[in-house]
Amino acid sequence: MAASILRRKLLFQSAARFYQRRNYGYYVLLPETKSELPEKHVLSRADETFPSFANVNGEECLNSLGKIILEYETNLWKLEDGIKSLGDDVKYDDVVDKLDELALPLDSAWSIVKTFALVNSKLISADSYSKVHDRARKAKTKRMHSKPIYEAMKKIHGSGSKFSEEEARTVKKFVLEGRLNGLDLAPKEFQHYSNIMGQIGQERGQFFGKEKVATEAFKQIIGDPSMTRDFPRSLLVATAQDSAKPGQGPWTVTLRQSVAEPFLQYCPMRELRWNVWQASVRRCSNEGDRELNNSVHIEKLRSLRKDQAKLLGFDTFADMSMQTKMAGKVDTVRSMIATLLLKAKPAQDAELKNLLKFAQERGFEGGLMPWDIPYWKRKQQRSIFKMTEEEMQLYFPLEHVVSCMFRLAEKLFQLEIVKDEHASNWHPDAAFYQVRSAEGRLFGGFYLDPFLRPESKGKSAIGWMLNVRGRNLAIPNGGVPLGGLVFNFAPPDATTGTPSCLTILEMRELFSKFGHMLQQVLATATCSEVSGLTNVEWDAVNISSQLMSMWLTDPSFLQSLSHHHATGEQLTEETIASLSKSNRILAGHELCRELYLSTLDMDLHSTDEFWLDTMKRIYRQYMPFELDKRDAHPCSFTPIFSGDWAAAYYSGLWGRMVAADAYNAFKDSSEDVEEVGKRFRQCILEPGGAVQPAVAFRRFRGRDPSPNALLNSLGLKVVKPAVKAASNNIVDN
Repeated sequence: MAASILRRKLLFQSAARFYQRRNYGYYVLLPETKSELPEKHVLSRADETFPSFANVNGEECLNSLGKIILEYETNLWKLEDGIKSLGDDVKYDDVVDKLDELALPLDSAWSIVKTFALVNSKLISADSYSKVHDRARKAKTKRMHSKPIYEAMKKIHGSGSKFSEEEARTVKKFVLEGRLNGLDLAPKEFQHYSNIMGQIGQERGQFFGKEKVATEAFKQIIGDPSMTRDFPRSLLVATAQDSAKPGQGPWTVTLRQSVAEPFLQYCPMRELRWNVWQASVRRCSNEGDRELNNSVHIEKLRSLRKDQAKLLGFDTFADMSMQTKMAGKVDTVRSMIATLLLKAKPAQDAELKNLLKFAQERGFEGGLMPWDIPYWKRKQQRSIFKMTEEEMQLYFPLEHVVSCMFRLAEKLFQLEIVKDEHASNWHPDAAFYQVRSAEGRLFGGFYLDPFLRPESKGKSAIGWMLNVRGRNLAIPNGGVPLGGLVFNFAPPDATTGTPSCLTILEMRELFSKFGHMLQQVLATATCSEVSGLTNVEWDAVNISSQLMSMWLTDPSFLQSLSHHHATGEQLTEETIASLSKSNRILAGHELCRELYLSTLDMDLHSTDEFWLDTMKRIYRQYMPFELDKRDAHPCSFTPIFSGDWAAAYYSGLWGRMVAADAYNAFKDSSEDVEEVGKRFRQCILEPGGAVQPAVAFRRFRGRDPSPNALLNSLGLKVVKPAVKAASNNIVDN
């Protein structure tokens, strides 16, 4: 009785008063042309090897970028006229080389201003940058919507000329993008296509706005300190009324992912967990405020996307989406999902049976429900791995972790990463590193800015990888690519003398972003259209980042990475083994969840079935619980309905699968890791977007990727290597 009364009291309230429809428009930046930049200004030297960040004025940068944007647009129109005048005589260099020449000032200035906006908001505020960013993005995409450029590239594509692999890939990019942008359509059809795209933009905006309002509207107030006694400090700070006094209530729980997820893990009261869970899965549905209902937007988006695909000559939107993916075909994606599910489903059943037994032994009564899983998973993990996150963190001082990460990359890929003490930086915390081959050839460089600066640095994520400068045909030999690694790690504590130390999550983020950066700075393709991560298929863009993160699962490497900041002590083999075991808790269940969402996305974009019926049909195939009658989680599925991942949600799993297979090449090969690493560098990292990733992977492994490696990494399938690796000692202690 008490439980039902509490449940009724906890139901979230209407949020109509918070919702305002979004108006769409754009800013036209009219810069002050009198503000000419000095010759050595960072924005005026796009071809400079290493930029200088001294004496930068934020307003001057924004005005100058605005001028560069207008110059780009003007010169693009002139280029179109020149291309049309060439007629059938147009050549590759007439288009691609000229486009790179036009893009160089814009790409360079835009990247530098973006970097400043992230690392020094006092110099360039987020609001100021967002206006010029939107303008720059629209200007840059015009080349892919240009009819003269598209027609020229089609002529070049069909000319029979011999192209290098990089050139052929560039031509195919323009031809494919032009087709997907409707440039093959007759005028009347193109007008219809444009109307469809405009409506899709409006529907996505409506979906996003309603989900955001519904997420912000829910608030659960907790006044009982016993409910928060196990909360980590980060969750206390995020929920406390006064973040400066996180131990003092009341605490406000919202549906923001950074709050709701850890709350479900740490809250001991089942009713409170249920309330947060039910509020989350019912967002923007018929169960809440009708003004915030996203059901109509889901069906409208699906219908519009189907019309878009049909107009462009594809059977379904999912088929159209595959044109820009490594997988290539919907059937290939479904085959991967089916193979993974074959092992994940039985593992899920066994895992949840084991978890229920664990919970019952500790006083839990009844059956496990979705809002119970995160809490009891954490409890089970804690029973296996005894150290707290705070205790574990002390074993991973930032300086030592970074040093080991560099040494790993140096050994794997035959590189030298050298700190440049004389390079210009944007802040005393930042450092610059040159990346060279083992023979001394300069590949590129990157900036590392590790510490949180609440007063002037972006706080929306743990970290970012920035493209500070890409390669370009207009620079001799393509220039020197530069990247940026920017993080919000806690700085050293001057009071206690404790250095900056990283959590496991922060290390994963560091290694992941470092992997992305390697593909940026090791790029050998000189055309900006296909160099580095540019033009890499969506489902393959995270392969290098996932590969680097997977080294954190290697026991010997993780042990070498550990180094207690005070004693120098390493984690024992037993401790690392228990950590690995705890990390695999519910691996099958969590994989089933991702497989379900991937299938839901693919079916929603390849069938006409009402979304609710699709959800009900698929849910029972993947998930072990009875679907709650009021569960409408697709109504807040922002990645596919307001984000860019429609018919592409599977990409995260695909990238992990390919990375796991690549990682296995290092672990299960009779070759030395140096030989495997050299091949990975030459086949995957250096070509970047200049080689189709399926082709690149076949060159690396001699075959297509297999799901078995991912299953093995999750402990869902034991595959004994046929040959013992020649060298398992990746980084010497």
